[in-house]
Amino acid sequence: MDTAAPALKGRILVVDDQRNMRTTTALLLRAEGFHVEEAGDGEAALAALSSKPVDLMLTDLKMEPMDGLSLLKRALEVSPQTQVIVMTAYGSIETAVEAMRRGAYDYVTKPFKEGELVHRVENALERGRLLSTVDLFASEFSERHGLPALIGKSAPMRELTARITKVAGSDATVLIQGESGTGKELVARAIHALSRRKAHPFVPVNCAAITETLLESELFGHARGPSPAR
Repeated sequence: MDTAAPALKGRILVVDDQRNMRTTTALLLRAEGFHVEEAGDGEAALAALSSKPVDLMLTDLKMEPMDGLSLLKRALEVSPQTQVIVMTAYGSIETAVEAMRRGAYDYVTKPFKEGELVHRVENALERGRLLSTVDLFASEFSERHGLPALIGKSAPMRELTARITKVAGSDATVLIQGESGTGKELVARAIHALSRRKAHPFVPVNCAAITETLLESELFGHARGPSPAR
């Protein structure tokens, strides 16, 4: 008979200066299989975030002496990977929206239904897991195809590295020229790995392998039938 305890679904920090609300919310989430810690104010919450990883912080907006918006800002500085859901009363929806502009994932209005809270919490945790996966793939891609893959310390290689680093931070279209085998695709991959688009796919296309008559259709699509009369 397997008596092992079920795996916890995520580590959550509940922050609220109203003890009854904080305790009730924590009990609800523990019953759903989450590991939950509590904090009665912003400073206690920041201390908890600094001491161990937290997947999700669920915080009230109206607190003293540190309000929810101030806590949100400092929490994301301490633990940027932590997802944040803010709790607010119906009369403070605008403040909750402002919190989302500042980095919160979602908000829930008090009094909330148990099912609604659990659903939002699970969505926030799933988003955190997806972002962690994307960061891992981006890191592996950078290690494999980024600047560390460019071997050489000569002056021309240092100049090339500097140009790659500079252009990767822009949205400019880049033309890479060179003879066959000189590493044009490697340079293109390095630019991609260092750019803001690194989380998106890198799709190399060998234009030389596509006939001239099909190149345009392959790259931009093809509409069947004759063009409509103008």
